Amino acid sequence: MKHIKIFILMFLLVNFLCSGCGDGTYVAEKMFWKANNKLQKLVEKEKHNENIEKEEMDALIFSFKEITLRYPYWKSAPLAYFNLAMIYEMKNDSEGARKQYELICKTFPHQDAICVAALKNIAVLYERADNWDEAEKTYKKISTAYPYTEIGLMVPFYLAQQYKKRGESEKSGLAFRSALKTYKDAIENSQSEMVKIVSLNYAVSCMLYLEGEEEAIAFLKSLSDREVGPIIQACAVFNIAKIYHYHLKNKEEAVKYYQQIVEKYPEGDLAKKAIEEIKELSKE
Repeated sequence: MKHIKIFILMFLLVNFLCSGCGDGTYVAEKMFWKANNKLQKLVEKEKHNENIEKEEMDALIFSFKEITLRYPYWKSAPLAYFNLAMIYEMKNDSEGARKQYELICKTFPHQDAICVAALKNIAVLYERADNWDEAEKTYKKISTAYPYTEIGLMVPFYLAQQYKKRGESEKSGLAFRSALKTYKDAIENSQSEMVKIVSLNYAVSCMLYLEGEEEAIAFLKSLSDREVGPIIQACAVFNIAKIYHYHLKNKEEAVKYYQQIVEKYPEGDLAKKAIEEIKELSKE
């Protein structure tokens, strides 16, 4: 009977270790928490230009690598890879950082948020290395694979700006027009409020560059008069106010549209911003 009890206890223990807290989740979380705290301290040191010992970074690399090797399917494993990449960047090891970012995209292809962030960092690393061709390819990959993420929405406008900075005027103009079409399509067709708002702001920037303030205002007025939802309408009006305020230096019209937001959309965050802008204008 005693042997049976021992067998049952062992059976329950094995089952416990194979599920719940015994699946390694608790240990992985504890390891990640400790390593992440040390990483934050290093980040603070870097911010304050304090000396960081190579041994400190190597020890952290070992800690995060241990997590990825022991718990490859843990839900936060991608963050361990991401932190590894950050440490390699701190060591000025661009190739090591890029490999970790690439591992994220290869190992966790369905986790859009972290994959697109990894790709963006890869593009930035290429830019820092003056390898614009690879950076451009990576940015275009983001646009194709993750077009309606915040980073994906940033890319068309960013590329157009970069072509302009590089003196590629014709390419820049085409890119701004293509970006504007992309943003207008997103405003019309996307079901996501976030996508519509971000696209609206980028569309305005494109129009200001391509067609000027009056055309941008006309576009925004057409949106504010349509049934596109109160938040999008409020964003359109706020952008009109900003154009009058910062581009055309027309204080009277700017106050008029800021006030319109306060009256029509009093509960939104834009109403608070509009009130602040009105206060600032009253000081001028």
